[in-house]
Amino acid sequence: MKKFTFKPILLNLLGLIATSIVATGQTIITQWDFEQVASTTNPAPSFGSGTASAIGMTPASGTFAGTNNGCTQTSGTNAWQFNPATPGSSNETNGAQFLVSTVGFQNIYFEYDHRFSGTATRTVRIQYTLDGTNWLNLDVTPSNYSNSCSGRGGIDNGRIDVSDPVGSNLSDSWSRRIINFSAISGANNNPNFGVRVVAAHYSTTGEFRQANNVNSIATGGAWRFDNVTFKGDPIGATTFYNKTTGDLNLLSTWGTNPDGTGTPPASFTAANQIFVIANGNPGIFYTFEISGANSKVVIGDGINPIQVSLDPTAAGTGQIIAPVLDIAEFATFITRTNNFPTIGIIAPGSTFRYTGPSSLTLNVVAASYGNLELLGSATKNLPDASFSIAGNLTLAGTINTNSTTFRTITFTGDSIKLNTGVNMQPGSGNSNTTQRNTNIEMSSVGNQWIWAASNSDTLRIGRLISTKSSGSLNIAAPIALYNRIILNYTGTAQFNDGGQHILIGDNIEAQGLTSAYNLTGTFEIKRLDGSTSNHNIRRDGANNDNPAVCEFNNLILNSSNFINFRPTSSISASYTVKGNLLIQSSANLIDFGTNNTFSVTGNLSIVSDTLVVFPGGRLSVGGSVTNNGVIELRASAANGAALLKVNGAVPNVRVSQHIEGTSGTGKWIHTRMPVAAPLNSVVASSAIMFINSASGSVYRWDANQASYIAPTSATDAFTSAEGWVLYVGDNQFGTFVNSLPATITTSSGTIEDQSQNYGVSLLYNDGQSSPFLIGPVAQTQG
Repeated sequence: MKKFTFKPILLNLLGLIATSIVATGQTIITQWDFEQVASTTNPAPSFGSGTASAIGMTPASGTFAGTNNGCTQTSGTNAWQFNPATPGSSNETNGAQFLVSTVGFQNIYFEYDHRFSGTATRTVRIQYTLDGTNWLNLDVTPSNYSNSCSGRGGIDNGRIDVSDPVGSNLSDSWSRRIINFSAISGANNNPNFGVRVVAAHYSTTGEFRQANNVNSIATGGAWRFDNVTFKGDPIGATTFYNKTTGDLNLLSTWGTNPDGTGTPPASFTAANQIFVIANGNPGIFYTFEISGANSKVVIGDGINPIQVSLDPTAAGTGQIIAPVLDIAEFATFITRTNNFPTIGIIAPGSTFRYTGPSSLTLNVVAASYGNLELLGSATKNLPDASFSIAGNLTLAGTINTNSTTFRTITFTGDSIKLNTGVNMQPGSGNSNTTQRNTNIEMSSVGNQWIWAASNSDTLRIGRLISTKSSGSLNIAAPIALYNRIILNYTGTAQFNDGGQHILIGDNIEAQGLTSAYNLTGTFEIKRLDGSTSNHNIRRDGANNDNPAVCEFNNLILNSSNFINFRPTSSISASYTVKGNLLIQSSANLIDFGTNNTFSVTGNLSIVSDTLVVFPGGRLSVGGSVTNNGVIELRASAANGAALLKVNGAVPNVRVSQHIEGTSGTGKWIHTRMPVAAPLNSVVASSAIMFINSASGSVYRWDANQASYIAPTSATDAFTSAEGWVLYVGDNQFGTFVNSLPATITTSSGTIEDQSQNYGVSLLYNDGQSSPFLIGPVAQTQG
């Protein structure tokens, strides 16, 4: 169940009968909405406590669409499915069982939504237990049962049929059923109360019959349950309803009948009184106060839509004072003040709206909301505590997300909407005590959306967290994350960025299946606060040894801090940018990781930073390269040289080549120059020194003379991909002869003395905007 938009329930019984069995203003004792099902065998309640189990039927693994209004299936919701829903060999034995303590409550109601596949058993029996062991049949009648969906759930000799009239064929149909146990006194205040919904014989044939073919025997098919709810009145409570007209602070406005007639309350101070605002859409611009112990105010009767406005003129004179305030299904509560009581139960199908002019500051309370609307130009301060939203979240005006504590908004609804001109203010600071602390988690099994009225309206929060195995998260608004994005998509789940620009202030963490990520927009890493922490692109926060699994479209690296593409160890990994890669960081290095392969299908642009491809790494660019920074290809003994594959010339490339020497033994090294550059662009480590003279230890291949020659000056040009040799070792020199095209004789030369084994990296800086070698640098030793 995901509650976001509801339509009024249409009762198919006579109004008088339907009204007599409705649990108006009641308290939810226990509810299963099946949105976060950790166990399909015994799913835990979403509210309250109790035990759910299958009797003789098989709970199906996976996720299955549920319902919001009980009558139609709702994409993006979840339900508890039995498949096969085997009816058993005996009548009224197999089905679903729910055990719930009703201690402290009376007038118990049981509500549930039931879906039947075409071949499933069409008829059910309601059973109940008063001791948790022995089960009794309940004969449903118009006085203890109603169904909220037209054409469904007719009464079949004390049982409930899939259709109304009984015996009609229906396939894949939902219905909401309400059972009234108020006439059974043993159900009250009972720690061992429970209800079963079991497969029953169709009364006309005395056999299990199919929902969509009353003439065929049912042996399986599928049943699905959603929104299973136990309700009751606190023991000793009296419920009063308001009349359509009259101020709520007048005793004469209230009565014991649902239309406000009947016996009025003697006072607003007596204990155990429930005041249900169910009629007339009142605006409260005065003080409405009740103070009795165990008393409360309820907005709505749970059946009919109603809108109640607190302080509608924003004059600061309206308030509700009560021990507890509940918001029932289909009710909308609008507040322009902070003067309302402690929030109790907010029904998933209700709407709670904070709104007002710019002169107001409204404090959003932490609660389990249905639909939450933060509207108007007033400043709305989010609470420091975590809270949840089961319906839609709509944002407008100024939203202050600054917090001194870490808090998460758990969002299981359908969509987060940003109205035109929304101004989200995360505050300032550089640690997890300020703007980085507001997180939104969107991990329900259905399809979810983040969308904005215009591309100038941006969702600004700390973290976006989403873990899905089914359903999708669809981005249709710009997003700025002051902390990180954390994604884990498996199964059939899809993350769609909708071509949007997503700013990420810290890390990108993406795990699961590569195919689950449909990225067509731009991810940009940009520090949005003053933090000096490094950035990581990786699979998850607990593991730096695995890469992010997503393939990026466009990627912008725009931070003054170090950016790591994990793993940066010797483990090999791959990254892909299907579009363009833009590097415009201001100071620090981009670490593509040792032995990682990084492929850019589009263009590579470097504005100012140094892009480092570490030893063993591979960088491939399919498009053009614009380089106003530096590309550095490093080498090491363990992992060899980094490689770069491009089309055309690339300026400002530094190439490292690892060369080892051994103490006590001189060694000639033959290799090839990876770039076209003069000799003085070659920068050596402190372990080796070249003498740029005819007697020096560096020789380049001269194709015209078909031999190696000593450079005559520091500006002599080395040619890309042509050979050169050098001598490395102790202060020794001699003649180097092998199968190369020439014999090289040295009569003098200087190499600094080394008294231990060493390895040096020669660094070549191509400042000539010249082509350079594509592929590995050849190296031989003589």
